[in-house]
Amino acid sequence: MVTSIVTMNECLESEEDYIIQNAVQSYVAPFVDANYGGPPIEAKKRCYIERDRDGACEILMNDYFVDRPLYPEAMFRRRFRMHRSVFLRIVEGVAAQESYFQQGPDATGKLGATAIHKCTAALRMLAYGTSADSADEYLKIAGSTTRKCLKHFVRGVRKAFTEQYLRRPTVNDLQRLLRNDERRGFPGMMDSIDCMHWEWKNCPRAWRGLYQGRNKSATAVFIPAIRLPLSQEDELFTKRQESVRKDVERAFGVLQARFAIIQRPTRVLNEGFLWEIMLTCIILHNMIVEDERDTYQNYQDITEFEEESIQGLGETSSRGATRSFTVQPGRYNNLSLQQYMQRRTEAWDRDSHNALQRDLVQHIWQHTGGMYDN
Repeated sequence: MVTSIVTMNECLESEEDYIIQNAVQSYVAPFVDANYGGPPIEAKKRCYIERDRDGACEILMNDYFVDRPLYPEAMFRRRFRMHRSVFLRIVEGVAAQESYFQQGPDATGKLGATAIHKCTAALRMLAYGTSADSADEYLKIAGSTTRKCLKHFVRGVRKAFTEQYLRRPTVNDLQRLLRNDERRGFPGMMDSIDCMHWEWKNCPRAWRGLYQGRNKSATAVFIPAIRLPLSQEDELFTKRQESVRKDVERAFGVLQARFAIIQRPTRVLNEGFLWEIMLTCIILHNMIVEDERDTYQNYQDITEFEEESIQGLGETSSRGATRSFTVQPGRYNNLSLQQYMQRRTEAWDRDSHNALQRDLVQHIWQHTGGMYDN
């Protein structure tokens, strides 16, 4: 009895399979051929290139980082924009902040690129402003990997060195700036609003109005040069003011010449990433300036950048005039809205602007003893 039931079930299952197969061949297959005809599409395989990354890393080390490298220190500085000691310090700091730069095995058990290898790829993009794919020929790193290196590199530099090289000026720094500006004829000047333009090629159309220049009206705190100087006092003031402004323009010029990525139109889509790239270039520039400060031709006093005592900051003029500048930190912490609006109104007052300009003209004329620079 049980055997006959089992045999009957097997027959029913075989008959069901036969009916399903005929239905597929009769109805489903013609429908698929009519709507999705043609040969089946083969899945695209990812292109894999066998790069000799270990060999490229060995060449890089022999060229620049061994005890007796192929290229001397001068060529290293020209190509890396800094001395070897500064670059190795950056690599150490970035590797401590970003685990991406710590060498480890991949899924196949093969070791990845070293921290020096990845940082070199990122720094080449910053220094030369080239595409990510250009590092493949020498460093044997794919373009996608180079872009990741740049992303983690700027993030690691900001984490490791922002507190030291992108800090706000201290009281001693402000005292030194005020003293130096007083010597050059501009007392009380601590900052400059001069800026550089970095073209954003892939800026979204809806945002382009936010990043275009606008004409600014004259304010009491921003003193430009006199367009048509009529007297010797006005000509002297214009000449001195333009010379001070050129110092700021040269500083931006050095920054752009050192890091070509901020000199050329950028194709980055992320606004935040642009900001991180700019801050990273400024941090690296400050590190290079600190390292090469003693080699500058115009640098004379080594103790100038050391911590200064407030008692030694009184004598500010070359003619022996004494002026005491007082910097009070945190003076804007308890500023009320009414006081803020009052100061804003005073800053945009045209009469105050003209009066301040006339005072500066007379101050520079008296500062030079009435001697006009020919």
